[in-house]
Amino acid sequence: MQRESNSVNVPDTETSRGSEVSESPRVAAPVSGPLIKTPAGRAFAFAAVFFALSTVAVIVAVGTGGLAGGLLAVLSVFFLYAATGLMVIMLRRLELRKLQQLVDALNSTSQSLAELSILDELTKIYNRRYFHEQLERELSRSRRYGAPFSIILFDVDNLRAINDGLGQLAGDELLRTFATVMKNDVRTTDICARIGGDEFAVLATNTNYEGAKILATRLATILAETPIDLKASGLGGKAIVEGSATWGIAAYSATDDSGNTLDAADIISWAEQDLNAHKIEKQEAESFSSA
Repeated sequence: MQRESNSVNVPDTETSRGSEVSESPRVAAPVSGPLIKTPAGRAFAFAAVFFALSTVAVIVAVGTGGLAGGLLAVLSVFFLYAATGLMVIMLRRLELRKLQQLVDALNSTSQSLAELSILDELTKIYNRRYFHEQLERELSRSRRYGAPFSIILFDVDNLRAINDGLGQLAGDELLRTFATVMKNDVRTTDICARIGGDEFAVLATNTNYEGAKILATRLATILAETPIDLKASGLGGKAIVEGSATWGIAAYSATDDSGNTLDAADIISWAEQDLNAHKIEKQEAESFSSA
């Protein structure tokens, strides 16, 4: 298979290659305006003013003396106590509000980090690690319930030529286009991933070999019929890029693995052998047509 310099996001074992570099998400500190502009802030300010007025009233009542002064002192102390309680409540609400903002920011950052760990940086489809995890899970599910599944491996044939002739940005655009083709055509239950420089994979659940062959042929055809206008893509060129992909399939059925002796690596190896066989057939056909 061809190994290109186009970037691949494989967080577990490989360093991302290519021109795109992502920045690690940062936790943004909660930003709020002046407290007086918020409902809780206005209530707190009102309680503070009430507290100050009650304090003044107590001082005046003590200085006045007599029955009226005593009643005023009692009322003033009551209102002073109420104002203090209201201030405590408002302070707690403000603290809870700030705490909730911090929790929301942390949740958002956690979600972003989770997405980065399973997505390919360039194409925004799943990466190799996630594909392997899902393949292991599907293998276990198939053994338990007897449902077949297939994997399809793709090699983008002309990525090297496009990189050499038009530049790596043009090659990146080709890879993004194929990823979009895959995402738009596969079922929601299927997993499509970029697993190498020019290598893609599809995990097709509840699909036998014939069904996988239909899907692989359709995806390769759509890619070949989807020209990429580099100028329209903002790359400044005038060339129209046409992609080409070769595929290989491995189908798994629990009935053919009664001893549960096969693992995910075996299934991938079958697909690679089928892929290499198809690449040889395509090369021989091209040699024959050019002769």
